[in-house]
Amino acid sequence: MPRGRLLLNEPLMKPTSNGRKFIRTWAICCLCALFVACSGQIEGTFTMTGHGDLKLSAELQPKTAALIRKIASGTGGAPSQALLNGAALSKGFSALNGIEKAVFVNKTPNLVDGQLAITRIDELIAEQTGAGTGTANRRFITWEQNAEGGRALIYLDRASAPAVVASLSETLYDYLSTVMAPVSTGEELSLSDYLELVKAVYGEDIAQEIAASRLRLRLKFPAKIGSMLSSAQGGTSSGANAAFDIPLVELLVLEKPFFCDIKWGKQP
Repeated sequence: MPRGRLLLNEPLMKPTSNGRKFIRTWAICCLCALFVACSGQIEGTFTMTGHGDLKLSAELQPKTAALIRKIASGTGGAPSQALLNGAALSKGFSALNGIEKAVFVNKTPNLVDGQLAITRIDELIAEQTGAGTGTANRRFITWEQNAEGGRALIYLDRASAPAVVASLSETLYDYLSTVMAPVSTGEELSLSDYLELVKAVYGEDIAQEIAASRLRLRLKFPAKIGSMLSSAQGGTSSGANAAFDIPLVELLVLEKPFFCDIKWGKQP
């Protein structure tokens, strides 16, 4: 496990009544909705050694933000509190292996921008993945480089995802498990079944926001990309640049394993 864990925002309330367990459960559920109903963008450049400079942006969708604030206000929480806490994210990422620098700043209570300097991308989450899938020696992120070319491979499935999520943050793991997101539980849920579950618990508006949330990646590699294979539809490459536009719910459910295999420069 990495030496540190990603620190999320503090709980929205600290109830002291006899209903503490009930209120705490709902607080966790709402915080979980926060982390599954964001739209995010990552732009980055990687060198031959695996060093990376990344710019990140994440925005909480309005219906989910309103739900969290409504419950926080009704139970003594602070409605104006930043739901995506830049200071906490900076502290948490700085504690992870492979991170040289982490700075996150709130643009609004629902929007956070950040910058990460990564010493080696394959050290960020070093756990091996794929246990029980015939790929037990496969890492979440593999980085290979020689004098003429290189390769980056990302692989995540339901068997490996819970360990990867927990390695980033036990709190995030607990939040996602509370709403039974397969990325943390490993359960066999289809994408449509998961959205129906969210709809039953949080309502149709929240389910729609989760379904509409996307993760956009724009990455530059050390040399011209020669081949790119990915489970994500719509991935494109131009020169040394790769771009992806991934529905976030696909990563939460992992109905099919997620992988991305990019090769650049001259290959053996």
